Amino acid sequence: MGIKTIQNLLKSKFFKFLIVGSFATALHIAIATSLIYFQKTNLLPANATGFVVSYCFAYFMHSKFVFHSPISATRAVKYLIIQILSLLLSIKISSLLEINVYIKTIIIALFIATISFTVNQFWAFKRT
Repeated sequence: MGIKTIQNLLKSKFFKFLIVGSFATALHIAIATSLIYFQKTNLLPANATGFVVSYCFAYFMHSKFVFHSPISATRAVKYLIIQILSLLLSIKISSLLEINVYIKTIIIALFIATISFTVNQFWAFKRT
């Protein structure tokens, strides 16, 4: 893999999308576990708080850093719909795959990231 190939990869929207998603996931986990550990918050409100904060972070970063789109309520709702449908799809796929749980997790994560990126690019963050 040459330097040009690596530079192109680092500049690609999909790579940026994965980076933002990874940071959003880490943020969700950090908030939820901190609330559970330090504040003795129950699992559901801790995860709900982690989701809301990471959702706002991810929406803003995807808008500005990945897709270079203006912030709007319409895009935010579309982004939320994609997030919810991605979760439901991952649950369904997980129930259908009868393979090693670790391999299943990797397959689902890569598949959902690819589908989510595509739908976000062509629907939620579509330039009009």
